[in-house]
Amino acid sequence: IYYTPPPTSTVRRAVRRIRNWAEQGTPLGEILPQSEVVTPYHADAWRARGHEFALHPYVEEGLEAGWARYWEQFTGLGFGAFDTTRTHRVLWHGWAETARVQAGYGVGMNLDYYHVGPTFQRADGSWAFGYFTGSGLPMRFVNDDGRLLSIWQQTTQLVDEQLIAMPWGANFTGVDTAEAIEIAGHLVRTAAGGAYAALGGQFHVDPFAVPGPWTEPAGAYLVGVLAACAERNVPIWSGAAWHDFARARAEGGFDRIEWQAEFGTLQVEIGAQTEELVLMLPLQCGTRRLAQLQVNGKENRAATRQVGATLYSVVVLEPGASLIDARYHTA
Repeated sequence: IYYTPPPTSTVRRAVRRIRNWAEQGTPLGEILPQSEVVTPYHADAWRARGHEFALHPYVEEGLEAGWARYWEQFTGLGFGAFDTTRTHRVLWHGWAETARVQAGYGVGMNLDYYHVGPTFQRADGSWAFGYFTGSGLPMRFVNDDGRLLSIWQQTTQLVDEQLIAMPWGANFTGVDTAEAIEIAGHLVRTAAGGAYAALGGQFHVDPFAVPGPWTEPAGAYLVGVLAACAERNVPIWSGAAWHDFARARAEGGFDRIEWQAEFGTLQVEIGAQTEELVLMLPLQCGTRRLAQLQVNGKENRAATRQVGATLYSVVVLEPGASLIDARYHTA
């Protein structure tokens, strides 16, 4: 849940969001400020249910000025710190200047790289959808001097305003609701079917906060995307949970790997970890098959998981250091 503290009132923010639409003379209907603003109580309740509640800043006045202003408002209202963020209108500064500033505020993951607009329309008018960084996984930002920053980039591939109408217009592709649901569902099915990826999603509250002809399609699109995930048992995580996983996965490493092919024995030392990790070992190695698996000297009855054409033994490693002993015997 990305939230912008209203500069003065909810009315001002609503007007700012739909200014272009209003200038076109489209009837606005009835727009009234909510009688109850978001409070730390709401934020705590959402976080307790597994959601993230984070800042969604404006930076039109300048990157550092915008972040300083909205950070002060957000934290001053008692909403606390957060792990991820997305900028209004996904405005970007420099090579990685936005990422550098956000990392300075303790943000660990940015979701600003966002599939919206005409960039991925082909010459024949058709559209491309998918992994526009060349990867399905989040990646660390790097400064223009080659130094890694302590912040990740997670792309946002499933963007509602690219595919359906919003109060301010949008729907750059011109598809109908059923086609929008199919496009999003295809990405989910493709990722779950072998082109493994983390799919970032954007679902605006505006179509529901400002009722109109866009409200029903927005609801259908949201339900359709969630149904596609449920159909393939794809977990739906908050940005904060995904950042924790990405960081723990990157920090996890092997201190020692010793493979004795003559005897079919494998020893792996994994340094102390703060998070629970999963290790996957192939059940088959050449003509040998995994016959015994021990974790820290204890026999492990691991579950199995198939990835592509390979079947793996799945070992859940508790936080801390681990010593893995695996023995492969000739079938």
